[in-house]
Amino acid sequence: MATRTRHQTGTIMERSGVFYVRYYLTVEGKRKRFTARLGAKDHKHHSTTCAPVKRWRDEFMLRINSEAGAAPRTNARSVTVVEFWEETYLPWLEREKRASTVRGYKKIWKQHLEPHLGRRILIDYRPHEGAKFLNGLAKRLRRRSLQHIRSLASGIFTLAVNQEGLLERNPWRDVKVIAKMKPDEPTEKYTLAEAEAILGALRGRLNAQTVFSLAFFLGLRPSEIAGLRWEDVEQEAIHIQRAVVRGVVEGTKTESTRRVPLIQPVRGLLELWRESSAGVTDGWVFPNRSGKPANMDEFPRRAIEPALEKKGIEWKGLYASRRGAATILTELAKDRGLAAMGLHGHKSLGTTQDHYILAVPEETLRAMRLLEAATSFKAGQ
Repeated sequence: MATRTRHQTGTIMERSGVFYVRYYLTVEGKRKRFTARLGAKDHKHHSTTCAPVKRWRDEFMLRINSEAGAAPRTNARSVTVVEFWEETYLPWLEREKRASTVRGYKKIWKQHLEPHLGRRILIDYRPHEGAKFLNGLAKRLRRRSLQHIRSLASGIFTLAVNQEGLLERNPWRDVKVIAKMKPDEPTEKYTLAEAEAILGALRGRLNAQTVFSLAFFLGLRPSEIAGLRWEDVEQEAIHIQRAVVRGVVEGTKTESTRRVPLIQPVRGLLELWRESSAGVTDGWVFPNRSGKPANMDEFPRRAIEPALEKKGIEWKGLYASRRGAATILTELAKDRGLAAMGLHGHKSLGTTQDHYILAVPEETLRAMRLLEAATSFKAGQ
């Protein structure tokens, strides 16, 4: 038997042109998530935030709440953190944040915060509980991991304060880690010589060479490589305007939409890869067997690592390639990182971020030409 004693609004989702609502019920003592179809997308029902679709949701949830005998929530005293996460924060997260961000936060919640918060009442949580929790984790986790955990926990309570009015103050504002934390491991990066050795080891694997060169010479994120379409490849630049994470297509962050100068050997490798793909002019640059964007989490394990292992070359990951590009550009340009900011689509310290979308910062273009001149690797080698 399914029961529900607390009022809920339901979360609207869109999948393949159809709107759905997600809600929770307690079935035989266990909380379960349900999804129901609301209707198809059309000119009137065009987004998850438009009024007609919200009316669909409200009418459906009115029946669900009525059948379950739910009453609107008027007292925050009984709301647990777990309930708030499931019913309010996670739906908000999935609506407002990128898929990659949501996936990371869900992992942190499952591994660390859910076991700690358990069935704690939201309004009764105190700063000393969070401090004790984080200081305990400091014995085995590094600084960056602790920061991510604290950030998510604080975000949950901040939403409870600012949007739902369930709390007067966020208790995590006063949570401090006083235990000695393990320092973060130094980030790894490839040098130009290492990158050229990797490209040589990948001879005969044109797709792998091209993927690696996009990460190393152009500084693209794995998700941006997966999201690259042939329509984005111009004669002198590549237009970065989307990302794909595990099959989910989404736009890049605002500051990451940019044009990246196309230099050798990347240009030559892309031309060879296009020729090997029957000269296609549209569609995904790196499709999987079903024609969808390749998973760049899996691609290196399948197409890069085995070849490097045979040559005794250590694989540090595509992000090590991206960091290598930033380091080399900074060294070549001697500009304290301005060229790398433009290449990588990071937030700028000044007005250069205004040029990410429409133009390539001059410092980035100059440094990229220096990098092109510095490499001895030629496409087709």
